[in-house]
Amino acid sequence: MSFLRKSIFVTAGQMSGIMLNMLAGVIYSRALGPGGMGQYELFRSAQMVVVTFVSLGMGTASIYFLNNLKYDPKDIVSNTAKISLLLGALLVIGFTAAVMFNPSYFGTIRFITATLFSFGSAALLNTATLRPVLVAQLASKRMVIIDMLPRIIVLLGGLLMLLLSQRSSSFAITALGVGNTLACLTLFYFLREHVQLSMPLNWKLLGSLLKYSVKLSASNFLYVLTANVTVMLLRYSQQQNFSQVGLYTRAVAISGMITMIPSIVGSMLYAKWAGLKGEMLTKQAQFAMRVSSTVSFCISAVVFIFSKYIIHLLYGSAFYGANTALRILASSLVFITISSICNNLLAGDGKAMTTMYILLCTFTIVGTVTWLTVGKMGIEGAAIAVMCGNVFSCITCLTICKRHYNLDITKCLVMRKSDVQTLMKSLKPR
Repeated sequence: MSFLRKSIFVTAGQMSGIMLNMLAGVIYSRALGPGGMGQYELFRSAQMVVVTFVSLGMGTASIYFLNNLKYDPKDIVSNTAKISLLLGALLVIGFTAAVMFNPSYFGTIRFITATLFSFGSAALLNTATLRPVLVAQLASKRMVIIDMLPRIIVLLGGLLMLLLSQRSSSFAITALGVGNTLACLTLFYFLREHVQLSMPLNWKLLGSLLKYSVKLSASNFLYVLTANVTVMLLRYSQQQNFSQVGLYTRAVAISGMITMIPSIVGSMLYAKWAGLKGEMLTKQAQFAMRVSSTVSFCISAVVFIFSKYIIHLLYGSAFYGANTALRILASSLVFITISSICNNLLAGDGKAMTTMYILLCTFTIVGTVTWLTVGKMGIEGAAIAVMCGNVFSCITCLTICKRHYNLDITKCLVMRKSDVQTLMKSLKPR
């Protein structure tokens, strides 16, 4: 299979995975209601933050050590596997204890459910650390299998929950843990020829790997933390039940769905940026922003107007309380799109540290505004916090890109007739 076909296959797998997540979200929301869905999403948010932090970016660093520095896969996989297994064992103990001894935050849950979820979190940690080895090997089919397995298990768990009338968040949380565990075991099977746990630890290699990985992980951790801080603080301020978290996460889920569309358009446009310089790069960036921002604005307007109908169609009338928050989040879609393109432009030009500083400031704004507003305003306050962070990120990114790449802001906002012609021409078969 050629590199292009592998890329298309992986992209198709990722899109299929997103669709499965969306379908599972609809099933779980209708089965669990706002309260049950809120508890389930709180566990997912906590898992993402903790796993991203503990993994230390070792997986991404492994790609560089395998492909650029030409290390033996056995050395990389065996050493990182030992570390991730050790960290995973500590994660199982720590997560289980945190859940069982803090019922006011996580809610009352059985020990077996907490343990299975914690094992799933440890499995996700190992997957995050070792899956990039498949990326380095361009093992596209295996990558898609690992990505799809947990999503399929979660979806099947939702269908089984309806079939057995076991409509509880514990059932959903267990399915999440089982899905991640099966994916991890499958990954270890794929990498079995490289895993030699009898090998002594290569401390020098691990030191070099961690030194490189920590730099890479900072931006990713800040991104995940910023995306989940509103959920975690919302739960902290609304501990009487999980309904507010459930309503808010459904508004976030819908806004996440619509964010995909301009992101797909943008990815096709800035794929060639690495080879562009000077005026050509400026024109391409302005073109990408015009197209993506116009598409984003149109989608945002549709969601804003028909938000209540969209919520009813997907999740039912029980989630009408998410309507105002969804409108606020939809209004920030254009800012998210422009920030995303600017960040890709900066990262493609070797300015990853700049994006990290922007993310750090964005996280501070989102966290602060959330802390100040959710106590009185609930999910609307959380949505406003996200809006503030997105506006700041957009303005800051545009200002920096204007200075570095000579962008004309007036040429970045509204799509032109010539842009439509260019897009139509590019879609024609050659």
